[in-house]
Amino acid sequence: MSGAFLKYKQVVKKNWIAAATFFFFCIYYLILLYSHIDTDIQAHAFVSYKFITEGGALTPNFLYFITIAFFAGFSKYKFMYYAASVFIISLSLTAKYLINTFYTVKYSLANTGLNKQVFFTAASLMFIFCLPGLNFFEQGDFLLGQLASNVWHNSTVIFLFPFAIVLFFQLFGFIQNFERKKIPFLIFLIVINALIKPSFLFTIMPTVMLWGVIIKNKNYRKILITLSALTILALALILLQYFVIYIPVQSGSALPCKDCTDGVGIEPFAVWKYYSLSIPVSFASSLFFPLLYFVTSKGSVLKDSLVKFAAINWLIGLLIYIVFIETGGRKYHGNFGWQMIIGNYLLFFVLAIKLFNNADEKKSKAYKILSLAFLLHILWGVVYFLKIIFLKNYF
Repeated sequence: MSGAFLKYKQVVKKNWIAAATFFFFCIYYLILLYSHIDTDIQAHAFVSYKFITEGGALTPNFLYFITIAFFAGFSKYKFMYYAASVFIISLSLTAKYLINTFYTVKYSLANTGLNKQVFFTAASLMFIFCLPGLNFFEQGDFLLGQLASNVWHNSTVIFLFPFAIVLFFQLFGFIQNFERKKIPFLIFLIVINALIKPSFLFTIMPTVMLWGVIIKNKNYRKILITLSALTILALALILLQYFVIYIPVQSGSALPCKDCTDGVGIEPFAVWKYYSLSIPVSFASSLFFPLLYFVTSKGSVLKDSLVKFAAINWLIGLLIYIVFIETGGRKYHGNFGWQMIIGNYLLFFVLAIKLFNNADEKKSKAYKILSLAFLLHILWGVVYFLKIIFLKNYF
């Protein structure tokens, strides 16, 4: 880690992109709010504003809303909550870029031409997006029905992303090389993830438990005990939030609300089928680069431990999206898709590191095809990113 951090410092010292990233996103979200483009950002700002000014309710995953209120100075003016939203979202996206940079450096230490590779990978991942499916050609929808790997309209997911990425890599590193001193940091990350949005914990904790069983080393027992304790912590936080969200109580009573229908159910493909005109096309177009990589490498890329770890995490996230639904009025809100989006992003991330890290294959036809596929995802992501502003919707 120390070698990676020193190299990271060398890269960042020469890098003005972080400051430019922050101001770029500030301008973008100022335009978005000024243009009254309907997103979750306004709704979340209002939740925070209402909580401070009227004592309105907060969800158990309250950290984003409290952060917005803090940077708004707990003001009674709604404008301050919008300004705070722009600041926090832009800061989160900048942090995401810097974290991309750090982990690209960490897993690219042996390569030459590091700076260009780092900047391209870290910056391009900010715009990785699903390619168009049938919904786009028949209805003009970029996002609906697809398996996105980035979102720009949901503030809590944007806020969560940096912490989720760090948790992913920290847990992987912990299993590979047991260090007791890292346990407090892992606990901190799990709690932060739960308090922002617990979605990523749905995938990463089953992944680490499975990985801890598969990967045996000299600290196998210590690692498995630690991972079990961390998983219990995450599960306890998730269950607590589940009871608060889905089992509301009647006023003045400890009994569950008899008229409430919101909950969690099992109905495979219900949400995906509701939005997608063709699930196979949506799947193939959304994950064109990873699928192509698996095919061209004949599966050999999965021999890499980090790729395998990311693939397991991705698969669990996709299965949760496919199988589970919210019952009641939130059935088609797609709230079991957030962990899938983060899983998609991480899969793209580690495969990009693997691809651009392989200097021996840079002249091969497969490398050029895969690079082109990766570039298509980026270009379409830029188009979608601009589309939100110009067409005034994120669908």
